[in-house]
Amino acid sequence: MTAPTLAELIWRPYFEPVAVLLGGGVLVLLALFVCVRTWRNNAPLSLGMLAVRLLVIAALATILMGPSHLPELTQSPTKPTLTVLLDTSGSMQTEDMDGEPRYTFAVDQWLNNKQLDQLGEQFQIDLITFDAKARQARIEALDPDARTTATARRSNIVDTIQQTLARLPKSADGSAVLMLTDGRDSDGKPLQSAVTLAKERAIPVHTVTLGGASLTRDVALVAVPAQPYLLAGEEGVIDVRVVQNAADNAQTVVHLKTGDEETTHPIRFEGEREVRLKLPIKHDEPGTYEYEVWCDPVPGEIEEVNNRQLVFVDTTASRFRVLLLEGQPYWDTKFIAQSLRKDDRVELVQITQVTDERQEIVVSRADPKTARLPQTLEEFAQYDVVILGGSIEKILPESLAVMLPGYVRDHGGGVVFARGRAYDTGSVLGRRIGRELSVLEPVVWGRGALSQQEITVMPAGIAHPSLSFLREKAGGDNASYAALMPQLKRMPVVEREKDSALVLASTRSRGSAGAGQPVVVTMPYASGQVVAVLGEGLWRWSMLARRNPDLAGVYDQFWSNMIRWLAMGSGYTPGQDVSLRLGSRGVQVGDEVRIELSTRDPGLLDQYTLEMQGPDGQTAELALVGSDTIRRYAVSRPDKPGVYTVSARPKGDTPSGSADTEPALQARFSVYDIDLERLESAADPGPMRMLAEQTGGEALNPYEPGELDHVLRRYLSMMTLPPQPSYIWDKGFFLFFLLFIAGFEWIARKLGGML
Repeated sequence: MTAPTLAELIWRPYFEPVAVLLGGGVLVLLALFVCVRTWRNNAPLSLGMLAVRLLVIAALATILMGPSHLPELTQSPTKPTLTVLLDTSGSMQTEDMDGEPRYTFAVDQWLNNKQLDQLGEQFQIDLITFDAKARQARIEALDPDARTTATARRSNIVDTIQQTLARLPKSADGSAVLMLTDGRDSDGKPLQSAVTLAKERAIPVHTVTLGGASLTRDVALVAVPAQPYLLAGEEGVIDVRVVQNAADNAQTVVHLKTGDEETTHPIRFEGEREVRLKLPIKHDEPGTYEYEVWCDPVPGEIEEVNNRQLVFVDTTASRFRVLLLEGQPYWDTKFIAQSLRKDDRVELVQITQVTDERQEIVVSRADPKTARLPQTLEEFAQYDVVILGGSIEKILPESLAVMLPGYVRDHGGGVVFARGRAYDTGSVLGRRIGRELSVLEPVVWGRGALSQQEITVMPAGIAHPSLSFLREKAGGDNASYAALMPQLKRMPVVEREKDSALVLASTRSRGSAGAGQPVVVTMPYASGQVVAVLGEGLWRWSMLARRNPDLAGVYDQFWSNMIRWLAMGSGYTPGQDVSLRLGSRGVQVGDEVRIELSTRDPGLLDQYTLEMQGPDGQTAELALVGSDTIRRYAVSRPDKPGVYTVSARPKGDTPSGSADTEPALQARFSVYDIDLERLESAADPGPMRMLAEQTGGEALNPYEPGELDHVLRRYLSMMTLPPQPSYIWDKGFFLFFLLFIAGFEWIARKLGGML
């Protein structure tokens, strides 16, 4: 920087200039008076001291006048960032922007080359597309076709804003956020948390709300069996949920048909968003039954494919026999036993070691004469499921505990570890039994323990028969599952789950959606299944209904469904050495379906192929994964509603669907679709206007994209501070000069004999 010329100086006096001049004049007179008094003693020295004093007075007067200079206006070498958030959820397909889909209109009008070139003069453009998740995107790669791009079933606006703001620097460099959306947040989360973060970061959020109040008239139906497995003669229900949009006063008829039997159930919405029905079902013979559930279309309905669904229910001939063993009484096993006693189709034998000397046997619907601790593998095999509590070494001798792996492996039994580790690692016998049971445990234990762990349901759990009934209570919102679950009081640390294990529920950090360690895990073992609840405190689930009536009975339903799923066995039919098993018979579009293929003979597994036929008739081969020599699985995420058929056949056989032969094994499942993004498509400008106003941004007219450049330039001008004048005397060498002069004057007087 060059030194300023005299003409470029700016004077900012500390006092009034007259006061500075008067003060300087007084000091000059005093300096002259001193010079006159010392003139006779040493005239040359007095004259020299006068010159020095006048120089100091002049310097001080100049400093008090505040000489300053104004630096040149410079621009930052880096441009601020404009982060554009573009909504790609299904509601952006709505064609109400001059006849164009909202998404297409946003790309054509707000992200065209002319607009981007204009914005790029002042900003660095960063594009993020979002729906259920936010993704970095390239503007040049944007596809303006809404039918192929805006297809997501959820839109998480609040989460996207928070994630975006969190990664932007906390500074006033002119960065801003532009949101292009219709304002519909699938989770309905309040915006205040995003507003607070934007204020903390001093980053305005400008919003463009696309779309209008036009509503698409539609109804959608979802039907799921309350119990996917029933006993012959047992009464069950199919839960039906009919959701409407823009049909507040409409009425329709729900139909339930199986075989030649059909029942009808008229319903009226009467302003309610949805109507729920419980349709009774019952069959006296075992088998797999197919139910067709549909509702009549309402006048003006735009889409009828979501009015119909197939439901599959498996019926078996006998009760499920359950043995519960508890070596150390605790709340978990007490509440499990209470739940199973409420299920009329469960025969329960509960054996508890109350003290070292006393053992208690409680029987429900079983023969008390035969209710005792099994002594042979065949006696274990009389039970469909064995539930293990804690410290089982106190109740189960080692000679009997070693039979449990064979019970699962050879007899297709189900074992439930209801309290994490079923044995006490602090005792020698407990450790020995632990080594025998380790092959059944679906996890490898770590060291230490955790307490008060929140639980959330994983995608595999959402589709699993034991937990699928929670979907309707969560409203299809994955983030809401944690609110439906209890806290685990205590659980050992899990190092990892085994390769073939399937995690249905896991812990999560408080206030976070991230998964922690597994809580509810299933694992196939040879021809049987294992389930583990990896901690204590799940019984609290039964108490949540006190503050949330919607949770009444969920704990009982979980254990009833889990026991029935285990008790349905390996899926082997008489005379067959190959089994095909579905994780669920009914899932929503996009959910995970786990398909297991197992064999009694390890050599048979590689001789079979697995294929799936969709509702459109197209067949695709499924890749089997896993390292188990007798059991492997495939995972599919169907993307279309309808009925899917899974077939397992020996390699080289005629493909399924041919008239020449039928596949060796076949199973079907139903996929339903209730896309709330398309069903509730009206734009919601209110929250977007509030978001802009409270963060210092502006709610822009979607038909005036050019206004954005004016708003941003005005914002940048407000953020750009004019250069401030700075004093030119506050430098180190000026202070050194004054001190040098003062010191020189004192030394000269000393040497001249004036002191």
